[in-house]
Formats: sequence, C-alpha cells, structure tokens
Amino acid sequence: MWLSLDFLQQNLSDIYHLSTWIKLLFAALLGGMIGFERESKRKPVGIKTCIIIAVTTCILTTVSIHSAEYYASLSNNIRTDPMRLAAQVISGIGFIGSGVILHKSDDVVSGITTAAMIWSSAGIGITIGAGFYGDAIAVALVILLTLKYSHYLKVNSMKLQLNCIKDKFNKCSKLLTP
Repeated sequence: MWLSLDFLQQNLSDIYHLSTWIKLLFAALLGGMIGFERESKRKPVGIKTCIIIAVTTCILTTVSIHSAEYYASLSNNIRTDPMRLAAQVISGIGFIGSGVILHKSDDVVSGITTAAMIWSSAGIGITIGAGFYGDAIAVALVILLTLKYSHYLKVNSMKLQLNCIKDKFNKCSKLLTP
C-alpha cells in the first residue's frame, strides 16, 4: 500500500524539517535586519551576533516544543513544559547582555542598548521558534523604528525639559525681583 506508516512518517518528518528550516531562515532574516541597523551605527553587536542569537534561540525553542510533544505522546504520565528551554535562554542571554554593559568614568554607563539588542534578538528567535511569525515581524519593526527614530524623541524631550527649566527660572526671577 502506498500510504504506509513508514511513508507517512518519512513525509511528516520532511515537512517538520522544512518547517524548521523556514523558521531558521526567517529568524536569520529578522535578526540580520536588527544587526545590520546596529552595525551601520558601528555598534559592537552587529549582523553576525544578532543572526547567531536569533537562529540559536529559534532552534532551541523548536526543539523544546517538539521534544515536549514527542515525550508527551509516549505516555500519559509524562508532562513537560514546551517553553522550558526558552525560559532558560532568557536567563543566559541576560548574563551575556550584562557583559556588554560597561561602567565608564564620570558615572557614564554604556552598552545598554547593545545588551537590549542581544535580548531582543533572542526574543525574536524564541517567537519564531514557537511559530508566532506575525508577532516576530511586529516586534522587529517596532525595534527598527525605535532605533531609527529615537533620537527625535530624545531631542524633543530635552527641549521640553529646557522649556520647563526656563519657565521655572522666569517664575523664580519674577518672585525675586522687587
């Protein structure tokens, strides 16, 4: 019979692998976009790092989900959390991210955005690995837009703060003027 159990297992396995490859390529694409933006600004975390983080977290999430499903199908007594590896990835990425945050002289801290990019690339990989493609696209777009346009927010915030200080100064000087 052409529709044997072996035939189905082989073809389902091929579909599973194709799905995994699509996830990995998609994670590489979105991670690469974020890495490209960082590299174009000459930041330490660039294309290679973001792709490696996104792809690795994607495969770990995919393996975690599929292994939980596989072992749950072996017995009714086996219960595993499909997102357990992903939760551990977040802890590990936090450790790596803390390594890029530097405390420089004059109480200046740098590298926080770089650490956030490491964490974000991991989050995108986990999201794609779990199969939430639309969410991964949305997050990647929000991150890219934030990185591109955040300097406008900083400039406007500083202008607002300066105007508030100027208004307070004017009020104080009127009180002090006889």
